[in-house]
Amino acid sequence: MPRYLFIPLLLAIACQLEENPPTQEQLLTRIAENPRDTVAHLALAEQFVAQGALQLALTHYHQVLSLDVSTVSAMLGLGVIAQKQGRFQEARKWFNDALRLRPGHTPTHCMLGNLALRLGEHAIAQTHYLDALDIEPDHAGAQYHMALVKVKLTSYSEAADLLHRVTSLDESHMLAHYTLGQLYNDRLGLPTEAAEAYRQAVVLKPAWPLGHVGLGQALLSLNRLDEAASAFAQAIKLDSTGAQAHIGLAEVREREGDWGEAERHYLAGIWREPLATQAYIKLGNLYARMNRANEAARYLKLFKQLSPYTNRIAKLQSQLSGDANDALALYSLGVLYSKVGATAHSVRTLKRSIALRPDNAQAQNNLGNALLRSGQVGRAIPHYREAVRLDSSYFLAYYNLGQAFLLAKQPDTALTTLRTAARIKPDDPDVLRGIAQSLRAMGLLAQASEAERRYHELKHEPMAEKP
Repeated sequence: MPRYLFIPLLLAIACQLEENPPTQEQLLTRIAENPRDTVAHLALAEQFVAQGALQLALTHYHQVLSLDVSTVSAMLGLGVIAQKQGRFQEARKWFNDALRLRPGHTPTHCMLGNLALRLGEHAIAQTHYLDALDIEPDHAGAQYHMALVKVKLTSYSEAADLLHRVTSLDESHMLAHYTLGQLYNDRLGLPTEAAEAYRQAVVLKPAWPLGHVGLGQALLSLNRLDEAASAFAQAIKLDSTGAQAHIGLAEVREREGDWGEAERHYLAGIWREPLATQAYIKLGNLYARMNRANEAARYLKLFKQLSPYTNRIAKLQSQLSGDANDALALYSLGVLYSKVGATAHSVRTLKRSIALRPDNAQAQNNLGNALLRSGQVGRAIPHYREAVRLDSSYFLAYYNLGQAFLLAKQPDTALTTLRTAARIKPDDPDVLRGIAQSLRAMGLLAQASEAERRYHELKHEPMAEKP
């Protein structure tokens, strides 16, 4: 059965929400009338963070600190953005600065704990959550995150106790119910209890597809096939792009003996999530049962090829479930998609990462690579250009840009670009080969031959004799 990793709680600055919060237009009007209105700047920054407009949020947080260097909320906001953009040490600095100004501030301890949890520093995370709970023993967020730490430490019973504590403190804590369902179904082998926890999550957030998927998995464990099928179907109805619901429904149909429908849904899951390795092995086994040996062998081989990436993909997807605006996680996932040939997924994911952090030269370069692989040379070139603009010493981006210009039949521009790459890395044979190709396309045959000679020399290969 598909397994889900535990989803971290979204990071957010604790604040009292107004019943009717001001609109962005109203906040901008307030700032125009009074540029020193720190409350308006803070409110506007938080709205921008929620929208994923991180650069705009940064501007307003920094404006607040320019007006009042001791504004803890702005420091926390800057820390949250730095964490989203993968600048973890900077995030820690902002959180620690805030804690020095307000010792014993529960939200700051929680944010430091969340950061440590994200980085796998479980002992540090636990210390911060304990500090938070010393100050506020009934703080549901700290209890919830402490449960996540216990899961990481494989203390599953303690984690379950903490999650029950969270739901008793806050019955509406949907993620606590959902995570409890995961814990019961995937770790403790208690599908009946899991189904009940998932039902609570679904009641609290009926439009969330993953809640229905989790419920379907628990019901499948109980062999309650009709109910499981209904849960998976509801998840598909809410989000037709989700892979896990299709894979779950395929399992139901396979158990019911409807192998044609099972095949259709396994393939639908693979199409939507090319790295859903459990679908490959299940489909391969299904084909074996159907005596379709060649197809069975193909999908079982794909399973073996993709398996090394499974844990990394699952971890990144878990991070993105908790924070869809995590630029670094999106970048890493986009690169992994590219590695296994899921080009369309790679392009979409890298574009999302760049929208959040346009100054990531590596993301720009890798998006160029993905677009080039899909035959979109014209769309790849601007991303390579941006990569070298952001980092003038980025050898690979210059090389890739040169190759793109060659494909675009612009050998003169390719030559200029590849010569820049050669200045950064003079003895790279692939660059020399690209230079030779550019020169030959321009009709400069003597220079091309010299570049080819140098290429073969570096490769320790003899040049082919001319006829």
